[in-house]
Amino acid sequence: MMNPIEITKKPLILIVDDVPANLQILGNILKEMNVKIAFATNGEQAVEFVQSYDVDLMLLDVMMPVMDGFKVCETIKNMPTKKDIPIIFITARSETNDIVKGFQLGASDYVTKPFNPAELLVRVTTQLELKKAQHMKTLLIASLEEKTNALELELQTRKKAEKRLQDARKMETIASLAGGIAHNFNNSLQTIIGNIELLQLDIQRCTPEKMTHQLDKIMNSAMHLSHLTKLLLAYARKGKYIVISISVPRFVHETIELIRPMIRDTIDIQIDLAHDTYPIQADLAQMQMVFSSLITNSQEAIADKGVIRIKAYNQLIDKEFRAPHDQQISIGNYVCFQFYDSGKGIDEDTKNHLFEPFYSTKYTGRGLELAAVYGIIQNHSGCITIESVVNQYTMINIFIPAYLEQNNNKIKA
Repeated sequence: MMNPIEITKKPLILIVDDVPANLQILGNILKEMNVKIAFATNGEQAVEFVQSYDVDLMLLDVMMPVMDGFKVCETIKNMPTKKDIPIIFITARSETNDIVKGFQLGASDYVTKPFNPAELLVRVTTQLELKKAQHMKTLLIASLEEKTNALELELQTRKKAEKRLQDARKMETIASLAGGIAHNFNNSLQTIIGNIELLQLDIQRCTPEKMTHQLDKIMNSAMHLSHLTKLLLAYARKGKYIVISISVPRFVHETIELIRPMIRDTIDIQIDLAHDTYPIQADLAQMQMVFSSLITNSQEAIADKGVIRIKAYNQLIDKEFRAPHDQQISIGNYVCFQFYDSGKGIDEDTKNHLFEPFYSTKYTGRGLELAAVYGIIQNHSGCITIESVVNQYTMINIFIPAYLEQNNNKIKA
């Protein structure tokens, strides 16, 4: 920080001249200023004084015995901590060579004898003001550096804290994922093992009907494990993808017909498709899994009667659209699939965790299914946004890149 004493203290001016009369004249002129004045009668005294005190300005005579003003100037300018002291040469000479030599050695200005008091005061004041400004600049830079270092340290501390938090959340997610997988696999394996043991114990007396019944249980459990594996692969974005061009209206209608038997009669399914919706390139089975999971999740959020509305329309994603949604997604043409339900809605905390594996609330707890939805959409270079009001509605928007064949299959912005 800047020290107020350093800024407001009286400047110290050192006058160096081997003629006492000149020292007296200069002292009388400068006493009008709010400064402290010191005197030296030769070069050696001047150098010793500068080494011992914080001099703000020197008035230095050029012509002195033993050590002239040029030598004094050169010596001081070679001192690392004193080199910035402004030096005004006092000379009876007006030769250009001497003036140039003084500036080359580092002098700031010069005055000639006989002295003009008004000129001398202006030149001294100017140099003191420049020295003060330079000093304040140095203090300000030091203060800014100190604050910058403090901010950098705080930023590093925050980054470390954020990383620890991210690592903790990651471990929590992994633990939840591992626990959910173990629970699901254990249940299915117990069913398989139990039914195999029953068959082994009663293999001789087992009727075809009973054997078929036991084998159906084994098959159902194995299919459940297979489905769970597919969800895991989708979540990890490692599944097999067979990408084809898909007509959105046809896809939506056919998929809803496949899912409709799983939907309660009290749920009103509404479909609203834009007539000019672009086709998409996607894995048909994976996209059907997305629809099934989101519609099932919407149904669970509706206690009794309610509405599930599915819309599809074209959406241009540009910088203005992308910014408020905080999505790392390429700019271009997309198809938006919107899933709206009139259910209980979700709060902000649930919204932030909805697509984590085995995250559950009272009505939403689809195990890996919503996590798989997130993985599938990410693997299709898309993104998901959620809007919800508790006890009113939830709206999930899925954006998948449009497939524009007329432009060599490239998306255009």
